[in-house]
Amino acid sequence: MNEYVYSARHNAFFPVDMIDKYKSEGWDLSDAKEVNQNIISEFMAEPPQGKIRIAGDDGLPAWADIPPPTHEELIEITESERQLLINQANEYMNSKQWPGKA
Repeated sequence: MNEYVYSARHNAFFPVDMIDKYKSEGWDLSDAKEVNQNIISEFMAEPPQGKIRIAGDDGLPAWADIPPPTHEELIEITESERQLLINQANEYMNSKQWPGKA
């Protein structure tokens, strides 16, 4: 018997011996499928570079390319980098004893 089932709805693996507990807590695992050890080993490990785990059309896990960041995410990343550079510049300037005008 397999140790895990895979739910495409949740894109997650669940231990077979805990299915009843999940169901009693309100989880809908009606789409859960038994998976073999090869699938478990591949998809419970670190994903390949540039990939994420998705639910495939067959209801089993699959690898897909990580989508590019949205425009809003790019703005947020750029703003974070900008703020980091400002903070580094301020730290540098504050660590020096600059001669004042006398």
